[in-house]
Amino acid sequence: MGAGFKVSNTLCCTVDTSIGGLCLPNSNLCKNRKEFVFWDAFHPSDASNAVLADRIFTTFFPHPHFPSPSPSPSPS
Repeated sequence: MGAGFKVSNTLCCTVDTSIGGLCLPNSNLCKNRKEFVFWDAFHPSDASNAVLADRIFTTFFPHPHFPSPSPSPSPS
């Protein structure tokens, strides 16, 4: 699995599917949150959101759109 993720088949918190699959207020959260793709049954983890955002941004904006700094003139 890429992007540093180790867990994609389970959630980072305990959920109750009878109320929608969101994290329960008293659930035990995973210790290594950056290794999980999903936070709960519906939401990607912060780490997966960062990877997705980076890939989407670089797809639409493959090159920087700001001018490169010009070198300062040498003192005479």
